[in-house]
Formats: sequence, structure tokens, C-alpha cells
Amino acid sequence: MAIIEGAVERGQLVENPGVEFHVDGDNGVDSRSGSSWPRAMATIQAAVDKCVSGRHDRVYVKTAASAYDENVVVTSKDYVSIIGVGNSAWGRPDIHPASGVGLAVSLSQGFHGERIYVFSDDDDAMTIDSEGWQLQDVKCQGASDGLLLKGNADDDSYGAGQGLAIRSMFEACGAAGVRMEHAEAPSGIGAWGNRFTECGFRDNTGADFLSAVGATGGGAGIFLALGIDRCRFYDVGAAHVYMDMDQGVGADLAANQALITGSWFADEAIVAAQIAVGGQPNVVVAGNYDSAGLINGAAFND
Repeated sequence: MAIIEGAVERGQLVENPGVEFHVDGDNGVDSRSGSSWPRAMATIQAAVDKCVSGRHDRVYVKTAASAYDENVVVTSKDYVSIIGVGNSAWGRPDIHPASGVGLAVSLSQGFHGERIYVFSDDDDAMTIDSEGWQLQDVKCQGASDGLLLKGNADDDSYGAGQGLAIRSMFEACGAAGVRMEHAEAPSGIGAWGNRFTECGFRDNTGADFLSAVGATGGGAGIFLALGIDRCRFYDVGAAHVYMDMDQGVGADLAANQALITGSWFADEAIVAAQIAVGGQPNVVVAGNYDSAGLINGAAFND
């Protein structure tokens, strides 16, 4: 029986039934079993490939002298965790491929990422189409989006929903920090039940949060039961858009649901263009602060 970090403070012991794999970019060899640090593999993908779907396997990744130059793909493997093991209180292993998406999670329910830093120089840093995902102390930095949440086009059970990002950072992205988008046809569904709490957003070229209509997608609602709470938005300037979340046809705007509360925005006197959620009666902005004080939610709520 293993003790999950954080469970001790809550007086809980949590049994982990899965298998542990170890990755050490400095000293590992992919032909090894990965069963311990002396037997560590060299690449994250080699360890992910050994994981068995539904077994709750965990891949522990040691911070290395160089980034892990990999396009890590988790496909059709439920309940897999990738957990960074730092060499200090702040150290996190970097997933930074030469090109392409850093980490792609597809058809894999219950993915868990913790203490990892995911880059892309020419694409999205991370993409997820699967339910029940969780990111904890993860940093995403992409030339396009930091995190793309877009359901699978062919299977409605993979809708990029019921996820949680906690104490994570979305920074210096070329497009959006987080993009929520319709799945493409024939599915076309939006994500349901995602929550972002205690996350940070900084230096993103586009909006920190963006909703987008899929190129061939449809359906009613891009995001449903979305929660954004206790997040920090660090950029100042009237031109910066914190949330551009009013895309879609009328059915989307009527169906979209979100509660945006308890968050802090660095700018003064936030205006509607910076938190663009208009025309959506089920998207509520309440109890947030800018540098001048409490934000009047009436300016945003429909």
C-alpha cells in the first residue's frame, strides 16, 4: 500500500494497485524494466508504453540535465499517471520536443499529470480529449495553446470533461493559455464539468481562456458546468483579454455554463472586452477582484 502525497495531512491511506515505472533521462536505458531507479528507462514514452490500461500505473520521471525531447502520447490507456520527481523543491522535468505537441492524451480516461513542465515550440503544449483528467503543479507553454481541451470526434464518451487543473501555470503561449473547443463532427460535443482552481496565467499572446467552435463541430455548448476559481491573471493593460468565451451560435451561448469566482486580475477597472462572456445567461462572474478592488459582476452577467 502506498501513501499518496497530500493524503497524510487528511489522515488517509490510499491503496495504489498499479505498477510503478521509473524514468531517468541522465542514466536510464529504455531496454530496462523501469521497476526501480537503478533499472530506470531513458524516455517517458518507453515507460508509458509499458503501462496497462485500467491498472492505475504510474510513471515517475526524474528531472534531468536536459529536457526530455519527446512527443509523449498516451493513447487508449486509462488511469495512467506521469509524475515529476524534482531535484529540489521547485524542480520539474521538462517535456520539450523538437517539434509538435509535447503531451497528447487521447482515448485515455483518468489521466493524471503532476509536477511536469510541457513545452512546444511550434504547436500546442498539451492536448486532452479524455474524461476525468487531472493536472497538478503542471506548467504548459506552447507556441499555439498551452492546453487544448477538445473531445474526440468519433466517441462522445471522450469529451475532455470532468477534469481538474490545480496549482498549474499557463504561460507565454502563442495563442490561448487554455482553449476549449467543440469536438469535430460527427460528435461535436463540448466539455462538461471541468474546473480550474489556484492556477496562474501570464504572458499569453491571445486570451488566457478561449472558447472556440470546432471546424466541423456543432452541438449545444462548448463548455458546460465550468468552474474557474481562485486563479491569478497577471497581465496588465486594457488590450489584454483574460477570457474570450462568447464564441458559437445561439445554441452554444444559451447552453454554456460557468461560474467564475474568487479570482484576481492584475489590471485596474476591468472592462467587458477583457472578460468577454456576454450573451450567456448561465455564465456568472461573481466575487472577483482587480487591482482596484471588487469587480462588479453586473457588467458581465447576462
